[in-house]
Amino acid sequence: MNRDNFAGSMKLLLPESSEKLAAVWIRWAEEMTEYYSGWLAENAKDVPNGEVSDKTLEFYRLRSNVEGNLQEIHASLHNINRQYGGVICGQIYDLAAIPCCVYPLEAINIAEYLHKGGNPNEIEQRTIDGEFEWEFPENLALLTPIASDQQPLQMNLAQSW
Repeated sequence: MNRDNFAGSMKLLLPESSEKLAAVWIRWAEEMTEYYSGWLAENAKDVPNGEVSDKTLEFYRLRSNVEGNLQEIHASLHNINRQYGGVICGQIYDLAAIPCCVYPLEAINIAEYLHKGGNPNEIEQRTIDGEFEWEFPENLALLTPIASDQQPLQMNLAQSW
């Protein structure tokens, strides 16, 4: 998903959302890409030695481009919206105003926290404390569509404007 499609799809998903927040999430996807690409450059050589698993390597490869990270953020927010509703999805999206962008898999744990009555004002500190970290699944297909056989969400933005 390119940057323009991401911003447009966020407007469709959360009509009250700010374009400035979309820009913050885009920057977060760029930072994630820098991190994952850097990790690959440092660790890919260790795969033949068995020091890095194929599963871990695949996880980082899938996230070594901005478009893939934007797709994963979008898919995570879309799934949260579908499962928990627009209010909780909007609260997570609005974390960018702090700024406190979270990894897509952390966002799912945050949605569950909010769904159970958690305080939105505590999310930033709880994220820093590592409360919303996630376990690496045995099956990468359990992650968002970036790592599975699912097709990315297709939106015809031209028809939506």
